[in-house]
Amino acid sequence: MKTPSAPNAPGATNVGPSTVQRGLMDTIVQGALVELFQSCGVAVAPQPRGRLDVSQLKIPEISAAISFTLAQSVKATPCAGRLTLSLPEALFSIMKAESLRRPQQLDWARELTNQLAARIKHRLLPFGAALHPLLPSIVTRDALEGQRHRFPAMRIYLGRTLRGDVLVTLDGNIDESRLVYSGPADIGNAGDVIIF
Repeated sequence: MKTPSAPNAPGATNVGPSTVQRGLMDTIVQGALVELFQSCGVAVAPQPRGRLDVSQLKIPEISAAISFTLAQSVKATPCAGRLTLSLPEALFSIMKAESLRRPQQLDWARELTNQLAARIKHRLLPFGAALHPLLPSIVTRDALEGQRHRFPAMRIYLGRTLRGDVLVTLDGNIDESRLVYSGPADIGNAGDVIIF
């Protein structure tokens, strides 16, 4: 069995991100998705990206999008991107809310999209990458259907729930070979008290 050359070994060529790096962004997004819905009392089973047939993908009824900029290192020029989260309407019936008054579905979709972007941002910090989300907005199913031709160029994530599939699209130029672990980031977690 031949072992791969070390990255700095003489004669080793740089052929792009390793297998581990190629899966890094998938792990970050899918982990954030599972964590997000776990906070709402909903179990999500992420599906492997390689098995998705984007031509057969059904876009759920309610979608929200959030644009962002991402600098993959301190010296890198930020690139623009967009994250969408689509949920089946039936999923809202089993989601737990923090308050007695349940939020409107569209408001909840925007908030979940915002929280998903924040969780991804949090997970990217130890890799020296800075994600800066903007404000979330509602996207119609027709608008997402109109972008279906671009799905092969996007990162598409699907999560199974008891009430249908959750769909996440990530559109942006993300070079996983630039995501290098630099150590834990000293940041607050959800629910931490931050003194100003």
